[in-house]
Amino acid sequence: MSPASPDHPEQEGLSFEVSFEDNACVIRVTGDIDIMTAERLRSRLLELADAGHVNQVLSLEGDVFLDSAGLGAVVSIRRRLQVLGGALVLACSNELVLRLLRLTSLDKVVAIHPTAEEALDREFAG
Repeated sequence: MSPASPDHPEQEGLSFEVSFEDNACVIRVTGDIDIMTAERLRSRLLELADAGHVNQVLSLEGDVFLDSAGLGAVVSIRRRLQVLGGALVLACSNELVLRLLRLTSLDKVVAIHPTAEEALDREFAG
């Protein structure tokens, strides 16, 4: 794995860092993905896609809160990556976030793995 670098200092309750792996980039998120921050995360992931990083692992492994705006951002990112020939995969072991993903059936359209490493191995190896 390449070293991760903070992408933005923590602001508005959200921080994330991006690392670039062989076949995908990993975006590790900490904090609230809500009405105040979802657009900033969406914009950054779409910037990565426009720069050619169309395979992305969004890691929600840390201390993360996700609301409907956050879900909307995930769906928007997934759709755009799919159009570009890539994929969005989630890494999440947080039971509250997983429950929300199941309730909204997002788990049926986005692959979810417990860790970013497992997501990379299972979805983007080779």
